[in-house]
Amino acid sequence: MTHAEGPEEQKPAITAPQNSAITTNKITLSSLLEWSKPYREIGAILATTVGLMSASIAWIVAHFATQAELHYLECRITNSILTQLLPFRMEEFAGKLEWRTSQIKLLAQRGTKNADDTNAITDLVEQVNSLSKAQKDAIEQFQKKIDNIAKSCVSGTPGIGKTIDD
Repeated sequence: MTHAEGPEEQKPAITAPQNSAITTNKITLSSLLEWSKPYREIGAILATTVGLMSASIAWIVAHFATQAELHYLECRITNSILTQLLPFRMEEFAGKLEWRTSQIKLLAQRGTKNADDTNAITDLVEQVNSLSKAQKDAIEQFQKKIDNIAKSCVSGTPGIGKTIDD
């Protein structure tokens, strides 16, 4: 053939034996799809059930993990607030003690030796002593409260506050 005669005819890309293989595959696939029609609903129900079970398990794990973290966070915040309040409690008692002490000094500086001044000084000294004792007791109770909260946070939250050695 020459170029003048025209382009060569092209051979078909798929030969007869190959066409029969594709047809056979189509028949096999269509017969498989036809066979699976009654089982499609069961398969969909099973897939949905497996999906729901997986989602439920994931939700349960996430819920309890978050709940434990929130409990621990609440404990830490409470502990932090109480620890920061301790100096304010101290200042409250310190102000009362300072006022009474200054009153004692003022009465002593006046130098009058009458019974009223002596009784007032004695009364103020007793108040200072009782306030000092109340301050010590309040600080101890406050510190115990902080320690108890810290202990309950660590023991009440599984997996939190433990080291690798525990």
